[in-house]
Amino acid sequence: MRPARGAARYALVEKIKVTMPAGGDPGAAQQVADQLDIPVEQVEAARLTKVTTVVPRAFGLRVVDTTDPLFTIDRGRARTYIEHLLTANTPLPADTPPQTFCTVDDNQRTVRLEVWEQAGAVASDKPDDNLHIGDGRLEELPDGPAGTPFQVVFSMTETGLLKVHAWEASTKREVRFEIQIGGLNETEVKQAATAVARYEVSG
Repeated sequence: MRPARGAARYALVEKIKVTMPAGGDPGAAQQVADQLDIPVEQVEAARLTKVTTVVPRAFGLRVVDTTDPLFTIDRGRARTYIEHLLTANTPLPADTPPQTFCTVDDNQRTVRLEVWEQAGAVASDKPDDNLHIGDGRLEELPDGPAGTPFQVVFSMTETGLLKVHAWEASTKREVRFEIQIGGLNETEVKQAATAVARYEVSG
């Protein structure tokens, strides 16, 4: 289902549920159908429809491909790719399990967390197929060899607020930051249907 069509149907379902009295009285269904100028069967179907808000696109971090032969020669030219943590069509609110990432240099004290968003119709790990939407920095990491692990969690609210939390376990160093997808705030949750999320309609 295309996002615009899904949002339009969502609006119709919400309108019917607001207008329709509780109990499902056939006479009331006909009244609502007349009021909205739609078939009574559509009113009955919409009344029973479940609408689920979902993550609109995939979101992830840009990481270095340590298996690229260039990595050992010139790390600045090594391949990078997008590791998507939050996938499209995940029901909202959504939380990912902790994902493990690692430093790429010995004694690396800072990690830049580049957040990227799927740009095309299909999720791709190529940076050119994604949009860079934000950054955070995990700082004051302990001295250690390349490959020192740290954890990252993505979560998204029903209003499209993407939250990123990263931490290093041994020192408890952490960073938290947020990116508003679609420019919504808590008072605009009703507009999330058209501005942020797609809707899967079933029933």
